[in-house]
Amino acid sequence: MYQVPNGYFKRIKCPEERRNGTCEVVNCIFGHIANQYEPKAKRRQTSRIEPEAVQSDLPKTAHLTDDTRPLDGIVKKEKSSEHDPAYILPKEVVPAPAQLSARKHYIKVMSKIIAKIDPNEPTPILRATEIEYKVAQNATTATYVQLVKKKAYELEHPEKFKRRTKEWTDSDFLEALEQRIVPQETLSKFGYITSAPKPIIPSNNRICRRCSTEFKLEDQLESKRCFYHPGKIAKKDKNTRIYTCCCAEVTPETDPCTSADHHVFSWSNPGEMHFFLPFKSTEDLFPFNDKAYKAIGIDCEMGFTTQGFELLRVTAIDFFSGKEVIDILVKPIGEVVDLNTKFSGVASIKDDADSFWEGISKLGQVMDHRTILIGHGLENDLNAMRILHKRVIDTAILYPKHKATPKFRYSLKQLAFEYLGRVIQTGEHDSGEDSLAAIDVVKHFIKKEDEQTSR
Repeated sequence: MYQVPNGYFKRIKCPEERRNGTCEVVNCIFGHIANQYEPKAKRRQTSRIEPEAVQSDLPKTAHLTDDTRPLDGIVKKEKSSEHDPAYILPKEVVPAPAQLSARKHYIKVMSKIIAKIDPNEPTPILRATEIEYKVAQNATTATYVQLVKKKAYELEHPEKFKRRTKEWTDSDFLEALEQRIVPQETLSKFGYITSAPKPIIPSNNRICRRCSTEFKLEDQLESKRCFYHPGKIAKKDKNTRIYTCCCAEVTPETDPCTSADHHVFSWSNPGEMHFFLPFKSTEDLFPFNDKAYKAIGIDCEMGFTTQGFELLRVTAIDFFSGKEVIDILVKPIGEVVDLNTKFSGVASIKDDADSFWEGISKLGQVMDHRTILIGHGLENDLNAMRILHKRVIDTAILYPKHKATPKFRYSLKQLAFEYLGRVIQTGEHDSGEDSLAAIDVVKHFIKKEDEQTSR
């Protein structure tokens, strides 16, 4: 029925009620003596609200506490996150590594341990639930119990699992070095000369080491153009090889990027090397020296002469202190053809430089046959010095572990960058820089391997 906004007819007694005593008209506009027949409004079901939680000015919520949020005009208190749940419920892992009851049991065990060792921890159950969840993610039905028990034991005995930074002494390092000396058989496989070879008279006809052109020894100093790539061949992708010097693809049609005025050579085999300049054992050269260093990093530089690939410089670094103990220039026996400055770092050889055997004698002042020599690709350095030595640690053979082969080895530049975060060999070669890099690579792996075995 039509309703008058101001309720005017409510002051007039309902005609229907006067006639029949009752009125059953819904929303009747007239007044009634009894209103028990009027339909009652449905009662809204609402939860009890604390008076202080009702806000009269809803947009202003800056004064609300962290555990309250406005919802439909009502600020409802939420349960604080600083309290543990009433029931233990593991997080879902698919597939489950154990039955739910077992997972709940170990959460309960760990929560009790947490509460015991840290009484101020507000949520031991939640923390134990997270710990168990990480274990469950990495476990199988066969390993779950063992792993979760180990974790519980670690929680209860943290002092036994606390990682300690070991203070390495010289004695510690020396012991570790002794264990890493490369066996003689392995050195032989990687191209080391381990015993004096039989001398072989060199042929007069040589093959240029740079451009592979054949020439005669007596004609070496004649000016002849030598076109070549000074860099190595590297793998770009599965099917492509490039020259590291100019990045050109390796094909028969690729022109060389560099040229020189002379051809160069190195002796073809150990017998020719021994014929020109004999190998000597350090047991004979340097029998005993009380002042000898226990371990040194060593690196040599070589250049091309009329007598092959000769020694130009020797640098040695003390393994323990990192200090340089020797750095000498050596006057080659043959006439210089190319000092190989880009790779050797040697720009000139002065007249007062040491002769070959003077240089070797100075080396004997800082080492003897018991000294451990550390370097990268040391067979080339020992060959240049004509030294036979049994106590060698070669980073090209040892690192990365189990990856080096006689045909494949990481470069020192790669090892220094990957494991030391150090960039080396960016300009002219520096034998001191290389010696120190080889030492630091060895120290890095000694410490790393020790940490892994002590866990």
